[in-house]
Amino acid sequence: MTTAGLDDEKEKNTRYYDVDRFKAVVEGSARPTPTGIQLLLLKAAAGLDSIRGATVTFGAIAIVLAAPVIVIVGIALYGLLGFLASFFGLIGFLGFYVERRLGTSIQVSDYNMKVRIFAQIVGFCIFAAIIIFLAVILPSLGLRLP
Repeated sequence: MTTAGLDDEKEKNTRYYDVDRFKAVVEGSARPTPTGIQLLLLKAAAGLDSIRGATVTFGAIAIVLAAPVIVIVGIALYGLLGFLASFFGLIGFLGFYVERRLGTSIQVSDYNMKVRIFAQIVGFCIFAAIIIFLAVILPSLGLRLP
């Protein structure tokens, strides 16, 4: 069999691969080896990736500890409306972050986002109405909680 016969057979049968062409494609798309600051950033990112669970845990603790500060600052500086806006913003932001981060793994995609936001607003308004009823309306009627 001659070389021309092999070339014809190679063109007909696509299972033969051109190694030189493959090497050229791989070498052409290869990135240069990171050096200096790029290498340092890659190693830092790899280190942070390995402690992501601890980072999330400490972040949750920080949020829990920041909640009283939000209440005190919100009420003292901005009044009831400022507190409600900051608290609702924090809860809404956390809900949005959890949905984007976890997706369907915790069944947050069972309902439409608009429906959930509306339900959250309604629930918060009901809660605020109960607090106002207990703190304002009952004392004005002369009734006290035990």
